[in-house]
Amino acid sequence: TIVASSFLSIYLSIAIIFLYCLLLRMISSSTLCAFRLSFVATCTFLLIFASSHVTSISQRDVLNDFFFATDGPSWGPSYINGWNTTISVCSWYGVYCTPPADTGAVTVLQLVGGLRGEFPTGLGALETLQSLKISSSLINGTIPSDLFNNLNLTSLDLKDTSVSGPLPAKMSIARNLQNLNLASTKINGSIPDWFGNLTALVDIDFRESHLSGSLPDSFWNLINLQFVNFFSIYGMSGTLPSAFGNLRSLREWRASNNFFSGSIPSEIGNITSLLVLDIGSNQFSGTIPSSLGNCTLLQYLDLGQRSPTAGLNGTIPDTLTKLAGLRTLNLGGNYLSGSLPFPFSFPVLNQLSVEGNNLEGTIPSNLGGTCPNLLYLYLHENLFSGPIPPSLGTLTLLRDLYLHDNHLTGTIPVELTALNQIEKVWLGRNQLTGSISDAWGDVSFLVEFQAAWNNLTGTLPSSFASIPTLRALYVNDNKLSGSITYFPQTSLFIDISHNLFNGMIPSDYGINGGAARSNLQFNRFCPPFPSWCISSCLIQDCEGLATSSSSSSSSSSTTTTTASFLDSAAATSTAAATTSSTAAQHVATTTSALHFTTTSMMMTSSSSLSSSSSSSSFSSSSLSSSSSTSSTSSTSSSSSSVSLTTSSSSTSSSGSSFPSNNNDTTLPEPLPLQVRLNVSTITNLNITALDGRRL
Repeated sequence: TIVASSFLSIYLSIAIIFLYCLLLRMISSSTLCAFRLSFVATCTFLLIFASSHVTSISQRDVLNDFFFATDGPSWGPSYINGWNTTISVCSWYGVYCTPPADTGAVTVLQLVGGLRGEFPTGLGALETLQSLKISSSLINGTIPSDLFNNLNLTSLDLKDTSVSGPLPAKMSIARNLQNLNLASTKINGSIPDWFGNLTALVDIDFRESHLSGSLPDSFWNLINLQFVNFFSIYGMSGTLPSAFGNLRSLREWRASNNFFSGSIPSEIGNITSLLVLDIGSNQFSGTIPSSLGNCTLLQYLDLGQRSPTAGLNGTIPDTLTKLAGLRTLNLGGNYLSGSLPFPFSFPVLNQLSVEGNNLEGTIPSNLGGTCPNLLYLYLHENLFSGPIPPSLGTLTLLRDLYLHDNHLTGTIPVELTALNQIEKVWLGRNQLTGSISDAWGDVSFLVEFQAAWNNLTGTLPSSFASIPTLRALYVNDNKLSGSITYFPQTSLFIDISHNLFNGMIPSDYGINGGAARSNLQFNRFCPPFPSWCISSCLIQDCEGLATSSSSSSSSSSTTTTTASFLDSAAATSTAAATTSSTAAQHVATTTSALHFTTTSMMMTSSSSLSSSSSSSSFSSSSLSSSSSTSSTSSTSSSSSSVSLTTSSSSTSSSGSSFPSNNNDTTLPEPLPLQVRLNVSTITNLNITALDGRRL
């Protein structure tokens, strides 16, 4: 392009000079001055026109070649506006030129989406191009080396594409390059040593790329760097040397989710312009440098490691309290000890995460006043003790409150129910006592409430049923009692196991899928149980119950008897039952065994029994312990099973008998059987007919 333009300019100049000489011989001296002026103006116009005409042709050709190489016709109507037409290239979509707008030189090419195919060569011919952005597209292949023939290039953005391969060596001459964005690409290999030659770099973004290895020593020569993003590369490793402090202009350093190790250099305190230091989820060790207190402009500090093999230790430096502008402070997943620094005051802090450490002491009583803008408070999995500060109830913006797995004592402050924006409350695995306030029903955005593994007493507030957003309710392993209410939330998971709840499960408990996932086991509920219970909840007390056998009633001639087991010593007593000769009934069958874990259960089934210490047989039924079918035996306190067996062929004392099942297709309604168990050691109750059928 340069050669063609030069030859044409020389040719036109020679031709114009030749014509000028001829005309001088033909005109008079009186008009010579005017002619010379008009001649200079004409030559100037011709030269400008020729030069701009040649330039526009070369730009058009380069851009048209790029258009077809990247499957331009399939870019979509919003992207191909003007491309491959006769209008000025400066009017094409994504093309920006210097003035004049219709004939200027291309300086910016910005194409987002639509492009596909291998990254073509040729764009290096656009010598005036300063910024190239081809992002969020299907471009693949390597970055063409000829792109860096253009020494005017200051910005290269290829993020969210499929470009691959190592960084081209030709990039080393791009001394004016200021912004390099290769985020979410397949660029691989290590950062080469020549990268330190790109001293004009201000902003580099390699996040979620495929780079690996450690940073070269020359990297720390890039003293103009302000923004660095190595987030989640996974292959990045190595240490941060003391030369890190050379980056005095640095404002943001994001390098979390990698494999950086070693200690955090104290020289980092030299970078007083630092706004963001994000080096969490790596493998750093050692202590938190107290020099971080010099970085008073810090807004985001993430030192959380969460590595099973590494982590920061020591105490939290008191100098961190100087960082009054912090909005996020994450020190979680380390081995920090001691207490929170005092005074713990961060007026604009949104997130405090110190979970998974060995921090102890009490939660600052005035935390609600010194950190009024908290949105997320994560203090769980530490050694904090003492009460939950009522001042937390003043954090009206709070959404997550995680205090579980500590040694907190006292009650759950009712002030917490004033958190009208709260979504998740986790207080489990502490030593909390007292009751759960019914005012929690006023927390309209609550999604998860977890207070399991404490010593809570009282009832489960029915107001939880009025929270439409509630998705998880964990109050298991406490000492809660009373009855439970119907929960209409269709996607709620509720765990109230290992408590002292009693009474009957509400018949409407499972309507419309309410409490579709429930763990109600190890309580003191009484039958009859809802039909959904067998398949939809984890109630050990009614596993396998068929409700059809509990709804039948006998005729007016039916005689009902009752068997009562008062304690483990009476569990082996025999019983007798009498049945009217006109009430011969066949035993109805059910599906499987009943398992009881509570101390008092009620059941209704097929025939009636009464306990007796003198009779040794049943006329229509027989009762035996799991270890013997005889009428009497000594029973130890460890007995865990009682079996109730009914016979379909034995004769009663009055001469009546249950009819056999041979060819009997008409079965009468079953007799009601009521058994009351007060033996805490009974874990299995099996009811079967002697012919092997289960009831």
